[in-house]
Amino acid sequence: MATSAALPGDRHAPPLLARLRKPELLAILLVAVLAAFRVHGSVDPDTSWQLWTADRAFHGARLYRDIVELNPPLWFWMALPIDRVAHWLGMRADALTILVIALACSLSLLATGRLLTHLPERRRAIAAALFAFFAVRHAAPVCTRLR
Repeated sequence: MATSAALPGDRHAPPLLARLRKPELLAILLVAVLAAFRVHGSVDPDTSWQLWTADRAFHGARLYRDIVELNPPLWFWMALPIDRVAHWLGMRADALTILVIALACSLSLLATGRLLTHLPERRRAIAAALFAFFAVRHAAPVCTRLR
């Protein structure tokens, strides 16, 4: 009896996009469109401060000596890779933050789609729409202001 899902390591497994169904593709497309609109904007003041502090740290400032802050250092260390990659790419760190959030949402959608393959397509469409809605709603406070 043939099965529709390929086993891990199967040489004849269909490519990733062929395995995806419409609900996941539409939700990823929605995330991509919203990210395209958001990438030209800015982020909220807390995230902006985090990115600014990371930038200052890369230029030699020392946290709690040169930069007065009450938050624990892990909050700023999380911004260091984004700030550094943004400098390497020649783009704004807040724009890269928005793209990283969109990438995380898309990867999560892919994983969710893989977990829900046993559901009928209609139920997967509802799950994908709910995920996209909550992902965009949750990310919206980080990406609030447009320039």
